[in-house]
Amino acid sequence: MDILPTNEDLIPLSDKEFTYIATLMYNRFGIHLSDQKRVLVAGRLSKRIRQLGFTSFTQYIKFLESDTSGAELSELVNRITTNHSYFFREQEHFEFLTKTILPALESKQQRTFPYPLRIWSAGCCTGEEAYSIAILLTRMLPDIQNWNI
Repeated sequence: MDILPTNEDLIPLSDKEFTYIATLMYNRFGIHLSDQKRVLVAGRLSKRIRQLGFTSFTQYIKFLESDTSGAELSELVNRITTNHSYFFREQEHFEFLTKTILPALESKQQRTFPYPLRIWSAGCCTGEEAYSIAILLTRMLPDIQNWNI
């Protein structure tokens, strides 16, 4: 198990370096990295930069630009993105669905039966998120058979 890096373990990431990486991730993969993801980027890439024998993001970026094989670009996206899935991951999303969305929909369902419900699970990997939503709906909606889901 990886130990989370401390601030002392992070290689400094300048505005220019972060902007370069964020732009690259967006242009190549459609992944938007807001400024709030700056520490995440530094944390997830600092270890890789040290593994390669570099001491700065500038050195890493130069290496990334010179790698014509695309292997390091793949390494970059794998380190920046979340590559695991499990049931009920991101618990606060399910709590919001349970405490806010479903009660409001149940109220509307009673007035406009059958109320269609569509839930999109974007990028749901191997299905754990979609199945978690289905489990939650089954638990929360006793009359689920009357719904158009």
